[in-house]
Amino acid sequence: RHASLAAAGAAESATSPAFLSDYDRLEKAGRPRSRYLVYMAPNAEGRAVHPIQLMPSSVAPKGVVFEDFTAEQMSKLISYLGSRLNAEFAKQARVSRDAGGAAVILRMAITQVGVQEKGRKLIDPVPLRLVTGSIRNVTQGKPLQAVATIESRMLDAATGAVLRERLDHVIGADIGRAGDPQTHLTLEALTPAADDWVETLVKVTAPKLD
Repeated sequence: RHASLAAAGAAESATSPAFLSDYDRLEKAGRPRSRYLVYMAPNAEGRAVHPIQLMPSSVAPKGVVFEDFTAEQMSKLISYLGSRLNAEFAKQARVSRDAGGAAVILRMAITQVGVQEKGRKLIDPVPLRLVTGSIRNVTQGKPLQAVATIESRMLDAATGAVLRERLDHVIGADIGRAGDPQTHLTLEALTPAADDWVETLVKVTAPKLD
């Protein structure tokens, strides 16, 4: 099963291992249509983040397979995400190539890709695997949109202590209706979700340098 659990549901705790260190301490934040789950360490507010080391993007858990998205597509999505992150952070932060020269380290992973019925809330207080799924499991005729879960960890470069952990459930493009043989989850449908996530993460992590 996919281990991209977001928050504790009514019947099940979101403690299955995936990428973040502790899913139970994540709290819902953001506006109703753009919510995310986040943990901020008490000493993280106002913390300097320059220079920042960006670790390569990945998928978690390692080797996970998603029903509607091939390994080749995932490799391309990870590459695209990493390229966009590096390009956008370079505009607003001093980026270090090694931990020795960095104040913080940023790690990120894609932990779920899938589809959901168009118009569903981004974050509900249930495990995300109950919200998203494969195309074949959606009621026939329902309009679908591509979705992805991207998780990130910001660590103190000197101590490795967690400063922030964040889980974003991001929406991509509409892909058609369930039951239509032309409806497929594509890389192109997910790149808008990746773009939105990068823009948001850079903004909240590294305010523009003077």
